[in-house]
Amino acid sequence: ILSTAEVLGRKVSSLGAAVVKNVFLLAFQTLIMIFTLYFIFRDGIRLSERVVSLIPMETAYKTHILGRLNQTLTAVVRGMFVTASVQGLLAGIGFAVAGVRFSVVLGFATAFMALIPFVGAASLWLPIGVYLFLKGWVVQGIGVLLWGGLVVSMVDNFLRPFIIGEKAKLPIVFLFFGTLGGLQAYGPIGLLVGPLTVASVLAFAKIYGEQLARTERKSPHEPTE
Repeated sequence: ILSTAEVLGRKVSSLGAAVVKNVFLLAFQTLIMIFTLYFIFRDGIRLSERVVSLIPMETAYKTHILGRLNQTLTAVVRGMFVTASVQGLLAGIGFAVAGVRFSVVLGFATAFMALIPFVGAASLWLPIGVYLFLKGWVVQGIGVLLWGGLVVSMVDNFLRPFIIGEKAKLPIVFLFFGTLGGLQAYGPIGLLVGPLTVASVLAFAKIYGEQLARTERKSPHEPTE
């Protein structure tokens, strides 16, 4: 018993230290984000104009690339919030039908959690469904689990790529694999980096095609034997 209590004490101490560390780390990162956003909002336009002016590229091409990046970034953020809102609405409906108390609040909480990568809406509907099942409400618990797995969470796989692809005017298949690659390479920030990379590659491919076509029009064709 003493040995087990000692092991549990060490685990609880290490867990408490990790929690305190993560809380301070989250607060520090939040301060850095606020500090950075302040200067971005204050000096962002001027700094971006200076940086863009240093790029050795024609003005029309630079405008095209920046426009594509802005369009893609706006579409990604919009897609994330619209998808999370739809997931929260569907989860709230499922909770209300199952007779769960505070279904509206839980729906808003599901929408908020759906914005967090690798956590998602399942962090709400999964424990609620298991709780209902263990409490003896078998039909309601199974219904919440099926509704959450087949409807609430599956919406994210279809609605988000559709919204982002339509607004950003990107092929959905490129966007799908770009997002997966971004998540694998960069983690949660890959949700933004992946689509932006795809948009940049397509923009540069278009510019290269125009430059190549222009070069071919200017240079005479060599006779072939």
